[in-house]
Amino acid sequence: MTDNPQQHQAPLATPPAYQPNDDINIPLVVSGVAVSAILLFVLVVLLQAWYYHSMAQEAQAKMEPSAPLVQMRADQEQQLTTTRWVMEPKRIVAIPVAQAIDLTLPSLQSGTPEGAGK
Repeated sequence: MTDNPQQHQAPLATPPAYQPNDDINIPLVVSGVAVSAILLFVLVVLLQAWYYHSMAQEAQAKMEPSAPLVQMRADQEQQLTTTRWVMEPKRIVAIPVAQAIDLTLPSLQSGTPEGAGK
């Protein structure tokens, strides 16, 4: 008798056919949706807090005057409240606004503005 190698091997077992599990794991789906909803809510709240914080910082920065603006306002206030030469050769003088109102108001009230007779 000849020795046949196929006779000594065990027959190959056929794998069982794949059968998908038709059952849905409801607790897993519900917990996944719940965790996703909570994470989304936290993300929205954090983004909203960051946005409002940024807006508050921007508004605060806009309210604080810068150094050049403060200097410009001080220069303008000085020009409005002091007497000074505007054009010395032509003898033009600037006087404070309050003093100019005090000098002009009586002539306007009397109905004869300065320079009307010229």
